Amino acid sequence: MPYDPRLVAPMRDEMVRMGAKELKTVAEVDEVLGDPKGTLLVFVNSVCGCAAGNARPGLALALQHGVRPQQIVTVFAGQDLANAGGGITAGPVFSKLMGFALQRYGVPPSHRKQTVLPIEW
Repeated sequence: MPYDPRLVAPMRDEMVRMGAKELKTVAEVDEVLGDPKGTLLVFVNSVCGCAAGNARPGLALALQHGVRPQQIVTVFAGQDLANAGGGITAGPVFSKLMGFALQRYGVPPSHRKQTVLPIEW
């Protein structure tokens, strides 16, 4: 169950103040990831202490540097019920970014493991 929107609003607003565009739908994610213009920083926001204590402050610090990404976008995991608690937007982000990173760094695809026991439906 998502947190009360009044609790989450400051966390969303903090990202927008830093210059991030919040993506709330699959179409928005596909549009940005499908045709990134220049450098793209994707931030997966959350209510958790890791995001509050480290990730958002770390991003704020990093954005003080003279070299910045041309686009900053954010998705909020675990919140928007309209997109399955944020999973519908955050899931494709993880999938596409990891696919790119694995290919970029030459990590070969793993082979699917066969199940020991046959599964029948």
